Amino acid sequence: MKRAQIISLISAALSVALPVAKAGAQAGDTVSAINEVADVPEVDVSVPKSPAFTVLGISPQNATNPATVTELGASLLNVVDKNGDLQTGVAFETNPYLLFKGASVSLGDYQNNYATRLLTNTQFSFATAKATENSNESMQIALGLHVTPWTEEAHDPRRNKKYLNCLEEVFRAVPKPNNRDIPRPEDDGPAVNRRVDDEKLLREALGEKRCKTNYAEAFNNPSAWTLGVTPTAISKSGSLDDLDWAGLAVWSTLGLRLDTKPLGVESQFILHGRVRLDEVVADTAVAGTFVEQDTGVVAARFRTGSTIWNMSAEAAYFYTDRDKGSDDSYSQVTGGFEFRMTDGVWLEAEAGRTLGKSGDDDTFGNISVKWNLGAQ
Repeated sequence: MKRAQIISLISAALSVALPVAKAGAQAGDTVSAINEVADVPEVDVSVPKSPAFTVLGISPQNATNPATVTELGASLLNVVDKNGDLQTGVAFETNPYLLFKGASVSLGDYQNNYATRLLTNTQFSFATAKATENSNESMQIALGLHVTPWTEEAHDPRRNKKYLNCLEEVFRAVPKPNNRDIPRPEDDGPAVNRRVDDEKLLREALGEKRCKTNYAEAFNNPSAWTLGVTPTAISKSGSLDDLDWAGLAVWSTLGLRLDTKPLGVESQFILHGRVRLDEVVADTAVAGTFVEQDTGVVAARFRTGSTIWNMSAEAAYFYTDRDKGSDDSYSQVTGGFEFRMTDGVWLEAEAGRTLGKSGDDDTFGNISVKWNLGAQ
């Protein structure tokens, strides 16, 4: 199986997702009391696993759950990967458009302009992972871009009418904080105090109304489609001095909220396809050496949970076309659990096993901590 055949592994996911995305491009209704995208508070649901971690092959599960983007997120990871190597990693997620332009993007434009909505749901990720085994001291880096062309309206905080109507009641009752009152805060002490008081009133009113708490379930395990591209680099020695190109990954993930609640909570089915070309990996047969390969992955994942916990089970199939040595194909099964420790902070544990891999099958797992720095 060559590159053209590997690429065909994700065509099925794309053919299913494209019609769904077109249907999701319809505009919603603008809520007049909320003027800007930044006025809609981020809802504290699970932070998605960084796709950059997944592409680097150090995340046990492959089908990253699509979800609403965050202004800024971070992950720390300790993992035994599927080759049996211990690795540590850190990843950052950000949406530059939302981070820098959110205060000037109107909610009406987001709801009625698909291009604005696409920019607002575009995320950048950066991840680095370092192996700590004596036989493999390599360091990997990934810099990714992923967009979410479609999210079901009911699962989008900026288009969910019930959630926005709840916020609207608060915004109508409390003076809206207006930073433009004070070009230079030192010029007008009373204006500074007035702004601080307004912000305090708004935070208190939002807390009393409990909009985020009451509607967070609608945004957990959503129906959404995400596309991504992630270039990677590797240093075989673990030093930045010999950092070299290590391939490019293209991937697609489609998540669908299930109508039924088999465990009494919201559930989601996820289909994922990924191709990574020119991947450089440690050779498990000869310590200290590396091989280049093209890898194709298809994965299906079932995820269920609430706003404070989630668990999942996944099955994946891998095919690797190597430049040296024999090609390989194998399956992988994985399970995971995550728990919200406090606002914006999640603890996640995963474990899995490869089946039918050349050489010995490996058991692997990880523990990671994820932050949604926008959820307050």
